[in-house]
Formats: sequence, C-alpha cells, structure tokens
Amino acid sequence: MSRNFAQRVLVVDDDPVIRQVSEALLSRQGYEVRTAADGFEGLALMRQTVPDIIMSDLKMPNMSGFEFLSVVRRRFPHVPVIA
Repeated sequence: MSRNFAQRVLVVDDDPVIRQVSEALLSRQGYEVRTAADGFEGLALMRQTVPDIIMSDLKMPNMSGFEFLSVVRRRFPHVPVIA
C-alpha cells in the first residue's frame, strides 16, 4: 500500500528488545516510528509530535502504561491506542 506520508507510531515499552523489534517491523512497513522506555518519556515525545497511533505496554517502571494512557486519554483523546 502506498502512502503520501508516513503514519506516525509511538511504541512505549520498558523492554528494549520489544522496542527495537517493533521499530524494525513497523519501519519496514513504511511507518515513522518513535520509541520510549516509559510513560514519562512517551509524554515528552508527544510534546514534540503527536503520533497517529500509540502502542504501549501496561506494566512499566516509573509510570505504568495505565497511568500513561490515562494522561493520553485526557490530553489527546483522538489518538488511538493499542495496549
């Protein structure tokens, strides 16, 4: 499928292997991928660019995925999420 612009995906997971594999697979499919190790880092990235979709782990240190997604729902209710 051809796209006029790359869809932006934010992957938030504390496991570096999950982040690397997700980024590699999604990038090969033409997505623009950014990754974050926890919810705090994910929110910081969202201040720069709001993604078209978020993929997030739920169990993470510092800020859990539940906390992260709660903030995302309030600030960015239009962004779909895969948890």
